[in-house]
Amino acid sequence: MTQIDQPPSPGALAGWLVLGVRQLGLTAVTLVGVVVLGRLLGPSDFAVYGYVTVGVTLALAVGDFGLSGRIIRDEVSPRDMQAIFGLQLAMVIGLGVLGATLIGTGAVGGGHQLVVALIFVAMLLALLQTLPTAALERRQDFRRVGVIEVGQRVVFTVGAIVLCLAGLKRVGIPLAAAGAGVASYIGAMISSNWRGRPRFGSARGLLGGFAAHWWHGRLATQLAYTAYPALGGILLTARDVGHLTLSLTIVSFAGLLAPLVARATFPAMSATADHDRRPEVFAEVFRAFAVASVPALAVVVVGARTIVELGFGDGWLGAVPVIRMTCLPTLVGLGLTPSLPLLYLVLEPRRVKWMLVGWFVAQWALGAAGAELFGVLAIPVAGAVSALAVLVLLDRRLRAATGGFSLIGELAPPVTAGLLGTGVGVLVVSALGEGLGAAAGCVACLVVYAVAIGSRRRLLDPRQLSRALSKGLRPLASS
Repeated sequence: MTQIDQPPSPGALAGWLVLGVRQLGLTAVTLVGVVVLGRLLGPSDFAVYGYVTVGVTLALAVGDFGLSGRIIRDEVSPRDMQAIFGLQLAMVIGLGVLGATLIGTGAVGGGHQLVVALIFVAMLLALLQTLPTAALERRQDFRRVGVIEVGQRVVFTVGAIVLCLAGLKRVGIPLAAAGAGVASYIGAMISSNWRGRPRFGSARGLLGGFAAHWWHGRLATQLAYTAYPALGGILLTARDVGHLTLSLTIVSFAGLLAPLVARATFPAMSATADHDRRPEVFAEVFRAFAVASVPALAVVVVGARTIVELGFGDGWLGAVPVIRMTCLPTLVGLGLTPSLPLLYLVLEPRRVKWMLVGWFVAQWALGAAGAELFGVLAIPVAGAVSALAVLVLLDRRLRAATGGFSLIGELAPPVTAGLLGTGVGVLVVSALGEGLGAAAGCVACLVVYAVAIGSRRRLLDPRQLSRALSKGLRPLASS
Protein backbone atom coordinates (compact mmCIF):
# COMPACT_ATOMS: atom_id res chain seq x y z
CA MET A 1 0.00 0.00 0.00
CA THR A 2 1.28 3.44 -0.87
CA GLN A 3 2.15 5.41 2.28
CA ILE A 4 0.81 8.90 2.53
CA ASP A 5 4.19 10.39 3.42
CA GLN A 6 6.06 8.99 0.41
CA PRO A 7 6.91 11.39 -2.45
CA PRO A 8 4.92 11.00 -5.65
CA SER A 9 6.47 8.86 -8.35
CA PRO A 10 7.22 10.06 -11.90
CA GLY A 11 4.36 7.86 -13.06
CA ALA A 12 1.99 9.67 -10.72
CA LEU A 13 3.13 13.03 -12.08
CA ALA A 14 2.49 11.82 -15.62
CA GLY A 15 -0.96 10.60 -14.63
CA TRP A 16 -1.82 13.95 -13.04
CA LEU A 17 -0.63 15.86 -16.09
CA VAL A 18 -2.64 13.62 -18.41
CA LEU A 19 -5.79 14.22 -16.36
CA GLY A 20 -5.13 17.96 -16.43
CA VAL A 21 -4.57 17.99 -20.19
CA ARG A 22 -7.72 15.90 -20.66
CA GLN A 23 -9.79 18.36 -18.68
CA LEU A 24 -8.36 21.34 -20.56
CA GLY A 25 -8.96 19.59 -23.88
CA LEU A 26 -12.59 18.85 -23.03
CA THR A 27 -13.09 22.42 -21.88
CA ALA A 28 -11.55 23.95 -25.01
CA VAL A 29 -13.57 21.77 -27.39
CA THR A 30 -16.78 22.39 -25.45
CA LEU A 31 -16.19 26.15 -25.44
CA VAL A 32 -15.67 26.24 -29.21
CA GLY A 33 -18.73 24.09 -29.79
CA VAL A 34 -20.98 26.14 -27.55
CA VAL A 35 -19.93 29.44 -29.14
CA VAL A 36 -20.32 28.20 -32.73
CA LEU A 37 -23.58 26.32 -32.12
CA GLY A 38 -24.93 29.25 -30.12
CA ARG A 39 -24.37 31.53 -33.10
CA LEU A 40 -25.78 29.03 -35.59
CA LEU A 41 -28.88 28.23 -33.54
CA GLY A 42 -31.34 30.36 -31.67
CA PRO A 43 -32.12 29.70 -28.00
CA SER A 44 -35.05 27.43 -28.87
CA ASP A 45 -33.03 25.09 -31.10
CA PHE A 46 -30.02 25.24 -28.76
CA ALA A 47 -32.20 23.68 -26.05
CA VAL A 48 -31.60 20.31 -27.75
CA TYR A 49 -27.91 20.64 -26.82
CA GLY A 50 -28.95 20.73 -23.16
CA TYR A 51 -31.12 17.63 -23.48
CA VAL A 52 -28.30 15.72 -25.17
CA THR A 53 -25.51 16.65 -22.76
CA VAL A 54 -27.58 16.09 -19.62
CA GLY A 55 -28.94 12.81 -20.99
CA VAL A 56 -25.50 11.44 -21.80
CA THR A 57 -24.11 12.55 -18.43
CA LEU A 58 -26.99 10.86 -16.63
CA ALA A 59 -26.46 7.65 -18.64
CA LEU A 60 -22.78 7.61 -17.62
CA ALA A 61 -23.83 7.81 -13.98
CA VAL A 62 -26.42 5.04 -14.41
CA GLY A 63 -23.99 2.73 -16.19
CA ASP A 64 -21.32 3.17 -13.51
CA PHE A 65 -23.03 0.76 -11.07
CA GLY A 66 -20.57 1.82 -8.37
CA LEU A 67 -17.54 0.87 -10.48
CA SER A 68 -15.73 4.16 -9.88
CA GLY A 69 -15.96 3.75 -6.11
CA ARG A 70 -14.87 0.11 -6.25
CA ILE A 71 -11.91 0.82 -8.54
CA ILE A 72 -10.60 3.65 -6.38
CA ARG A 73 -10.87 1.43 -3.28
CA ASP A 74 -9.40 -1.54 -5.20
CA GLU A 75 -12.53 -3.62 -4.57
CA VAL A 76 -13.29 -4.85 -8.08
CA SER A 77 -12.11 -8.02 -9.82
CA PRO A 78 -12.36 -9.12 -13.47
CA ARG A 79 -15.20 -11.43 -12.43
CA ASP A 80 -17.05 -8.50 -10.89
CA MET A 81 -16.67 -6.52 -14.10
CA GLN A 82 -18.11 -9.40 -16.11
CA ALA A 83 -21.12 -9.46 -13.79
CA ILE A 84 -21.61 -5.73 -14.23
CA PHE A 85 -21.24 -6.22 -18.00
CA GLY A 86 -24.16 -8.65 -17.89
CA LEU A 87 -26.20 -6.21 -15.84
CA GLN A 88 -25.46 -3.41 -18.31
CA LEU A 89 -26.49 -5.51 -21.30
CA ALA A 90 -29.71 -6.55 -19.60
CA MET A 91 -30.48 -2.92 -18.79
CA VAL A 92 -29.68 -1.73 -22.32
CA ILE A 93 -31.87 -4.42 -23.88
CA GLY A 94 -34.75 -3.67 -21.52
CA LEU A 95 -34.49 0.08 -21.94
CA GLY A 96 -34.08 -0.31 -25.70
CA VAL A 97 -37.29 -2.29 -26.02
CA LEU A 98 -39.17 0.10 -23.74
CA GLY A 99 -37.84 3.19 -25.53
CA ALA A 100 -38.61 1.80 -28.99
CA THR A 101 -42.17 1.00 -27.89
CA LEU A 102 -42.83 4.42 -26.35
CA ILE A 103 -41.25 6.37 -29.20
CA GLY A 104 -42.78 4.18 -31.92
CA THR A 105 -46.30 4.54 -30.51
CA GLY A 106 -45.92 8.29 -30.11
CA ALA A 107 -46.31 8.12 -26.32
CA VAL A 108 -43.21 10.31 -25.99
CA GLY A 109 -41.57 12.74 -28.35
CA GLY A 110 -44.36 15.24 -28.97
CA GLY A 111 -43.83 15.20 -32.74
CA HIS A 112 -40.04 15.05 -32.43
CA GLN A 113 -39.68 11.27 -32.29
CA LEU A 114 -36.48 11.22 -34.34
CA VAL A 115 -34.76 13.68 -32.02
CA VAL A 116 -35.84 11.73 -28.93
CA ALA A 117 -34.79 8.43 -30.49
CA LEU A 118 -31.30 9.73 -31.32
CA ILE A 119 -30.86 11.13 -27.79
CA PHE A 120 -31.93 7.75 -26.41
CA VAL A 121 -29.41 5.93 -28.61
CA ALA A 122 -26.63 8.27 -27.46
CA MET A 123 -27.58 7.59 -23.84
CA LEU A 124 -27.51 3.80 -24.30
CA LEU A 125 -24.09 3.97 -25.95
CA ALA A 126 -22.78 6.14 -23.11
CA LEU A 127 -24.12 3.62 -20.59
CA LEU A 128 -22.24 0.78 -22.31
CA GLN A 129 -19.02 2.80 -22.52
CA THR A 130 -18.61 3.00 -18.75
CA LEU A 131 -17.29 -0.57 -18.53
CA PRO A 132 -14.33 -0.43 -20.97
CA THR A 133 -13.50 3.03 -19.59
CA ALA A 134 -13.48 1.57 -16.08
CA ALA A 135 -11.15 -1.19 -17.27
CA LEU A 136 -8.69 1.47 -18.49
CA GLU A 137 -8.97 3.40 -15.24
CA ARG A 138 -8.38 0.21 -13.27
CA ARG A 139 -5.04 -0.08 -15.10
CA GLN A 140 -4.46 3.67 -14.51
CA ASP A 141 -4.20 4.14 -18.28
CA PHE A 142 -5.34 7.75 -18.08
CA ARG A 143 -3.72 8.69 -21.38
CA ARG A 144 -6.04 6.46 -23.39
CA VAL A 145 -9.02 7.52 -21.34
CA GLY A 146 -8.20 11.14 -22.11
CA VAL A 147 -7.72 10.46 -25.82
CA ILE A 148 -11.08 8.66 -26.03
CA GLU A 149 -13.02 11.30 -24.14
CA VAL A 150 -11.49 14.27 -25.94
CA GLY A 151 -11.87 12.48 -29.27
CA GLN A 152 -15.53 11.82 -28.54
CA ARG A 153 -16.09 15.47 -27.72
CA VAL A 154 -14.34 16.54 -30.94
CA VAL A 155 -16.44 14.17 -33.09
CA PHE A 156 -19.62 15.35 -31.40
CA THR A 157 -18.77 19.05 -31.70
CA VAL A 158 -17.55 18.97 -35.29
CA GLY A 159 -20.40 16.69 -36.37
CA ALA A 160 -23.03 18.91 -34.75
CA ILE A 161 -21.60 22.04 -36.37
CA VAL A 162 -21.41 20.44 -39.83
CA LEU A 163 -24.93 19.05 -39.60
CA CYS A 164 -26.33 22.38 -38.39
CA LEU A 165 -24.62 24.16 -41.27
CA ALA A 166 -26.26 21.61 -43.57
CA GLY A 167 -29.66 22.67 -42.24
CA LEU A 168 -30.25 19.82 -39.78
CA LYS A 169 -30.61 22.03 -36.74
CA ARG A 170 -32.67 20.08 -34.20
CA VAL A 171 -31.69 16.66 -35.53
CA GLY A 172 -28.02 17.48 -36.06
CA ILE A 173 -26.99 17.68 -32.40
CA PRO A 174 -28.43 14.31 -31.26
CA LEU A 175 -27.31 12.67 -34.51
CA ALA A 176 -23.75 13.87 -33.88
CA ALA A 177 -23.99 12.66 -30.27
CA ALA A 178 -25.06 9.18 -31.40
CA GLY A 179 -22.25 9.03 -33.96
CA ALA A 180 -19.70 10.16 -31.40
CA GLY A 181 -21.04 7.53 -29.00
CA VAL A 182 -20.50 4.77 -31.55
CA ALA A 183 -16.95 5.94 -32.28
CA SER A 184 -15.96 6.32 -28.62
CA TYR A 185 -17.49 2.97 -27.62
CA ILE A 186 -15.53 1.16 -30.33
CA GLY A 187 -12.39 3.05 -29.35
CA ALA A 188 -12.85 2.23 -25.66
CA MET A 189 -13.44 -1.47 -26.36
CA ILE A 190 -10.34 -1.70 -28.55
CA SER A 191 -8.13 0.34 -26.19
CA SER A 192 -9.17 -1.63 -23.11
CA ASN A 193 -8.74 -4.93 -24.96
CA TRP A 194 -11.97 -6.04 -23.34
CA ARG A 195 -12.48 -9.80 -23.72
CA GLY A 196 -14.75 -10.54 -20.78
CA ARG A 197 -18.04 -12.30 -21.35
CA PRO A 198 -21.15 -11.07 -19.60
CA ARG A 199 -22.22 -13.00 -16.51
CA PHE A 200 -25.96 -12.79 -15.87
CA GLY A 201 -27.67 -13.23 -12.54
CA SER A 202 -24.49 -12.81 -10.48
CA ALA A 203 -24.30 -9.09 -9.81
CA ARG A 204 -26.59 -8.94 -6.77
CA GLY A 205 -23.68 -8.93 -4.33
CA LEU A 206 -22.13 -5.96 -6.12
CA LEU A 207 -25.12 -3.69 -5.61
CA GLY A 208 -24.56 -3.08 -1.92
CA GLY A 209 -22.12 -1.57 0.53
CA PHE A 210 -20.01 1.52 0.07
CA ALA A 211 -19.85 1.40 -3.73
CA ALA A 212 -23.64 1.21 -4.02
CA HIS A 213 -24.12 4.21 -1.75
CA TRP A 214 -21.52 6.09 -3.80
CA TRP A 215 -23.33 5.17 -7.01
CA HIS A 216 -26.75 6.19 -5.68
CA GLY A 217 -25.35 9.52 -4.50
CA ARG A 218 -23.78 10.16 -7.87
CA LEU A 219 -27.11 9.41 -9.55
CA ALA A 220 -28.89 11.82 -7.20
CA THR A 221 -26.48 14.66 -7.98
CA GLN A 222 -26.86 14.11 -11.71
CA LEU A 223 -30.64 14.02 -11.39
CA ALA A 224 -30.47 17.34 -9.54
CA TYR A 225 -28.70 18.89 -12.53
CA THR A 226 -31.22 17.42 -14.98
CA ALA A 227 -33.75 19.83 -13.46
CA TYR A 228 -32.35 22.60 -15.66
CA PRO A 229 -33.39 21.23 -19.07
CA ALA A 230 -36.01 18.75 -17.84
CA LEU A 231 -38.06 21.12 -15.68
CA GLY A 232 -37.56 23.83 -18.26
CA GLY A 233 -38.91 21.56 -20.97
CA ILE A 234 -41.96 20.66 -18.88
CA LEU A 235 -42.85 24.05 -17.37
CA LEU A 236 -41.16 26.69 -19.53
CA THR A 237 -40.60 27.50 -23.19
CA ALA A 238 -37.92 26.10 -25.47
CA ARG A 239 -36.30 29.54 -25.45
CA ASP A 240 -36.04 29.40 -21.66
CA VAL A 241 -34.44 25.97 -21.88
CA GLY A 242 -31.91 27.38 -24.35
CA HIS A 243 -31.04 30.15 -21.90
CA LEU A 244 -30.70 27.63 -19.06
CA THR A 245 -28.50 25.39 -21.18
CA LEU A 246 -26.19 28.23 -22.19
CA SER A 247 -26.01 29.48 -18.60
CA LEU A 248 -25.17 26.07 -17.17
CA THR A 249 -22.53 25.50 -19.84
CA ILE A 250 -20.78 28.86 -19.37
CA VAL A 251 -20.84 28.78 -15.59
CA SER A 252 -19.65 25.15 -15.45
CA PHE A 253 -16.25 26.25 -16.76
CA ALA A 254 -15.57 27.70 -13.30
CA GLY A 255 -15.69 24.20 -11.85
CA LEU A 256 -13.66 22.43 -14.50
CA LEU A 257 -11.04 21.41 -11.91
CA ALA A 258 -13.61 19.72 -9.66
CA PRO A 259 -13.16 16.23 -11.21
CA LEU A 260 -9.41 16.47 -10.57
CA VAL A 261 -10.04 17.25 -6.90
CA ALA A 262 -12.13 14.10 -6.50
CA ARG A 263 -9.67 12.06 -8.55
CA ALA A 264 -6.75 13.24 -6.41
CA THR A 265 -8.28 13.14 -2.94
CA PHE A 266 -10.44 10.01 -2.99
CA PRO A 267 -7.58 7.50 -3.46
CA ALA A 268 -5.26 9.53 -1.23
CA MET A 269 -7.74 9.54 1.65
CA SER A 270 -8.54 5.86 1.15
CA ALA A 271 -4.81 5.06 1.38
CA THR A 272 -4.28 7.13 4.53
CA ALA A 273 -3.72 4.80 7.47
CA ASP A 274 -4.53 7.54 9.98
CA HIS A 275 -8.21 8.32 9.37
CA ASP A 276 -7.93 11.53 11.38
CA ARG A 277 -5.66 12.93 8.67
CA ARG A 278 -8.21 12.55 5.90
CA PRO A 279 -9.55 16.11 6.27
CA GLU A 280 -5.98 17.42 6.12
CA VAL A 281 -5.28 15.50 2.91
CA PHE A 282 -8.46 16.83 1.36
CA ALA A 283 -8.13 20.41 2.61
CA GLU A 284 -4.79 21.17 1.01
CA VAL A 285 -6.04 20.17 -2.45
CA PHE A 286 -9.45 21.77 -1.93
CA ARG A 287 -7.97 25.14 -0.90
CA ALA A 288 -5.99 25.40 -4.11
CA PHE A 289 -9.09 24.42 -6.11
CA ALA A 290 -11.29 27.01 -4.38
CA VAL A 291 -8.74 29.80 -4.77
CA ALA A 292 -8.54 29.09 -8.51
CA SER A 293 -12.27 28.55 -9.16
CA VAL A 294 -14.07 31.34 -7.29
CA PRO A 295 -12.60 34.24 -9.33
CA ALA A 296 -13.82 32.59 -12.54
CA LEU A 297 -17.38 32.87 -11.25
CA ALA A 298 -16.76 36.48 -10.21
CA VAL A 299 -15.58 37.36 -13.72
CA VAL A 300 -18.70 35.73 -15.23
CA VAL A 301 -20.97 37.83 -13.01
CA VAL A 302 -19.12 41.06 -13.83
CA GLY A 303 -18.77 40.51 -17.57
CA ALA A 304 -21.84 38.40 -18.37
CA ARG A 305 -23.47 40.88 -20.76
CA THR A 306 -20.30 41.54 -22.73
CA ILE A 307 -19.49 37.82 -22.85
CA VAL A 308 -22.92 37.10 -24.35
CA GLU A 309 -22.80 40.00 -26.83
CA LEU A 310 -19.34 39.15 -28.14
CA GLY A 311 -19.65 35.39 -28.03
CA PHE A 312 -23.25 34.72 -29.05
CA GLY A 313 -24.87 37.91 -30.33
CA ASP A 314 -27.69 40.18 -29.26
CA GLY A 315 -30.26 37.42 -29.67
CA TRP A 316 -28.95 35.80 -26.50
CA LEU A 317 -29.10 38.85 -24.20
CA GLY A 318 -32.11 37.35 -22.44
CA ALA A 319 -29.74 34.75 -20.97
CA VAL A 320 -27.68 37.34 -19.04
CA PRO A 321 -29.76 37.35 -15.82
CA VAL A 322 -30.00 33.55 -15.98
CA ILE A 323 -26.22 33.27 -16.28
CA ARG A 324 -25.67 35.51 -13.28
CA MET A 325 -28.24 33.67 -11.19
CA THR A 326 -26.77 30.28 -12.15
CA CYS A 327 -23.50 31.39 -10.56
CA LEU A 328 -25.19 30.97 -7.14
CA PRO A 329 -25.81 27.19 -7.26
CA THR A 330 -22.45 26.75 -8.96
CA LEU A 331 -20.73 28.57 -6.10
CA VAL A 332 -22.39 26.25 -3.58
CA GLY A 333 -21.46 23.31 -5.79
CA LEU A 334 -17.79 24.29 -5.54
CA GLY A 335 -18.01 23.35 -1.88
CA LEU A 336 -20.30 20.35 -2.16
CA THR A 337 -19.38 18.36 -5.26
CA PRO A 338 -15.57 18.02 -4.82
CA SER A 339 -16.04 17.13 -1.14
CA LEU A 340 -18.17 14.04 -1.73
CA PRO A 341 -15.20 11.62 -1.34
CA LEU A 342 -14.38 13.12 2.06
CA LEU A 343 -18.01 13.02 3.16
CA TYR A 344 -18.43 9.39 2.13
CA LEU A 345 -15.24 8.31 3.91
CA VAL A 346 -15.75 10.27 7.13
CA LEU A 347 -19.53 10.11 7.58
CA GLU A 348 -21.92 7.21 7.26
CA PRO A 349 -22.23 6.59 3.48
CA ARG A 350 -25.93 5.76 3.73
CA ARG A 351 -26.67 9.10 5.42
CA VAL A 352 -24.68 11.04 2.82
CA LYS A 353 -26.53 9.26 0.03
CA TRP A 354 -29.96 10.15 1.42
CA MET A 355 -28.96 13.77 1.90
CA LEU A 356 -27.95 13.90 -1.76
CA VAL A 357 -31.29 12.34 -2.67
CA GLY A 358 -32.91 15.10 -0.65
CA TRP A 359 -30.97 17.63 -2.69
CA PHE A 360 -32.36 16.14 -5.90
CA VAL A 361 -35.94 16.07 -4.59
CA ALA A 362 -35.76 19.61 -3.20
CA GLN A 363 -34.25 20.94 -6.44
CA TRP A 364 -37.12 19.56 -8.48
CA ALA A 365 -39.85 20.46 -5.99
CA LEU A 366 -38.70 24.05 -5.44
CA GLY A 367 -38.04 24.58 -9.14
CA ALA A 368 -41.50 23.33 -10.08
CA ALA A 369 -43.19 25.37 -7.36
CA GLY A 370 -41.39 28.60 -8.27
CA ALA A 371 -41.58 28.38 -12.05
CA GLU A 372 -45.11 29.80 -12.14
CA LEU A 373 -44.10 32.90 -10.12
CA PHE A 374 -40.48 33.51 -11.10
CA GLY A 375 -40.20 31.88 -14.50
CA VAL A 376 -36.82 30.66 -15.68
CA LEU A 377 -34.95 32.14 -12.69
CA ALA A 378 -36.80 29.79 -10.33
CA ILE A 379 -34.68 26.81 -11.39
CA PRO A 380 -31.20 28.21 -10.53
CA VAL A 381 -32.62 29.74 -7.34
CA ALA A 382 -34.04 26.33 -6.38
CA GLY A 383 -30.65 24.81 -7.11
CA ALA A 384 -28.87 27.31 -4.87
CA VAL A 385 -31.31 26.93 -1.96
CA SER A 386 -31.42 23.13 -2.04
CA ALA A 387 -27.66 22.71 -2.47
CA LEU A 388 -26.91 25.22 0.30
CA ALA A 389 -29.26 23.44 2.70
CA VAL A 390 -27.56 20.10 2.03
CA LEU A 391 -24.08 21.65 2.33
CA VAL A 392 -24.94 23.20 5.71
CA LEU A 393 -26.36 19.93 7.06
CA LEU A 394 -23.42 17.86 5.84
CA ASP A 395 -20.92 20.43 7.08
CA ARG A 396 -22.46 20.33 10.53
CA ARG A 397 -22.06 16.55 10.70
CA LEU A 398 -18.56 16.75 9.28
CA ARG A 399 -17.47 19.21 11.96
CA ALA A 400 -18.84 16.90 14.64
CA ALA A 401 -17.14 13.84 13.15
CA THR A 402 -13.73 15.45 12.61
CA GLY A 403 -13.49 17.68 15.62
CA GLY A 404 -13.94 20.97 13.82
CA PHE A 405 -13.07 20.64 10.10
CA SER A 406 -15.55 22.72 8.09
CA LEU A 407 -16.14 22.83 4.34
CA ILE A 408 -17.89 26.17 4.71
CA GLY A 409 -14.96 27.47 6.73
CA GLU A 410 -12.51 26.40 4.02
CA LEU A 411 -14.65 27.99 1.31
CA ALA A 412 -15.33 31.23 3.20
CA PRO A 413 -12.05 33.11 2.49
CA PRO A 414 -12.13 32.79 -1.33
CA VAL A 415 -15.90 33.42 -1.39
CA THR A 416 -15.47 36.58 0.70
CA ALA A 417 -12.67 37.78 -1.55
CA GLY A 418 -14.80 36.92 -4.61
CA LEU A 419 -17.72 38.96 -3.32
CA LEU A 420 -15.45 41.95 -2.74
CA GLY A 421 -13.97 41.63 -6.23
CA THR A 422 -17.42 41.22 -7.79
CA GLY A 423 -18.71 44.33 -6.05
CA VAL A 424 -15.80 46.45 -7.25
CA GLY A 425 -16.05 45.02 -10.77
CA VAL A 426 -19.77 45.75 -11.01
CA LEU A 427 -19.16 49.33 -9.88
CA VAL A 428 -16.49 49.78 -12.56
CA VAL A 429 -18.80 48.43 -15.27
CA SER A 430 -21.61 50.67 -14.06
CA ALA A 431 -19.33 53.67 -14.33
CA LEU A 432 -17.63 52.87 -17.65
CA GLY A 433 -20.28 50.84 -19.45
CA GLU A 434 -20.04 47.52 -21.28
CA GLY A 435 -17.32 46.52 -23.74
CA LEU A 436 -13.99 47.95 -22.61
CA GLY A 437 -15.65 48.93 -19.35
CA ALA A 438 -16.51 45.29 -18.72
CA ALA A 439 -12.91 44.30 -19.43
CA ALA A 440 -11.72 46.92 -16.94
CA GLY A 441 -14.31 45.67 -14.43
CA CYS A 442 -13.07 42.10 -14.76
CA VAL A 443 -9.46 43.21 -14.26
CA ALA A 444 -10.46 45.25 -11.21
CA CYS A 445 -12.37 42.25 -9.89
CA LEU A 446 -9.34 39.99 -10.19
CA VAL A 447 -7.00 42.54 -8.64
CA VAL A 448 -9.24 43.05 -5.63
CA TYR A 449 -9.66 39.28 -5.31
CA ALA A 450 -5.91 38.72 -5.40
CA VAL A 451 -5.28 41.42 -2.78
CA ALA A 452 -8.02 40.08 -0.51
CA ILE A 453 -6.85 36.50 -0.86
CA GLY A 454 -3.23 37.58 -0.42
CA SER A 455 -4.10 38.82 3.04
CA ARG A 456 -4.80 35.19 3.89
CA ARG A 457 -1.18 34.11 3.63
CA ARG A 458 -1.99 30.52 4.48
CA LEU A 459 -3.97 30.14 1.26
CA LEU A 460 -1.29 31.45 -1.06
CA ASP A 461 1.80 30.16 0.73
CA PRO A 462 3.84 28.39 -2.02
CA ARG A 463 4.73 25.65 0.45
CA GLN A 464 1.05 24.96 1.05
CA LEU A 465 0.30 24.78 -2.68
CA SER A 466 3.33 22.53 -3.20
CA ARG A 467 2.05 20.19 -0.52
CA ALA A 468 -1.40 20.24 -2.11
CA LEU A 469 0.02 19.21 -5.47
CA SER A 470 2.12 16.51 -3.82
CA LYS A 471 -0.92 15.08 -2.05
CA GLY A 472 -2.84 15.13 -5.30
CA LEU A 473 -0.16 13.19 -7.14
CA ARG A 474 0.25 10.35 -4.70
CA PRO A 475 -3.03 8.55 -5.35
CA LEU A 476 -2.12 8.16 -9.00
CA ALA A 477 0.95 6.13 -8.06
CA SER A 478 0.50 2.37 -8.09
CA SER A 479 -0.29 0.88 -4.69
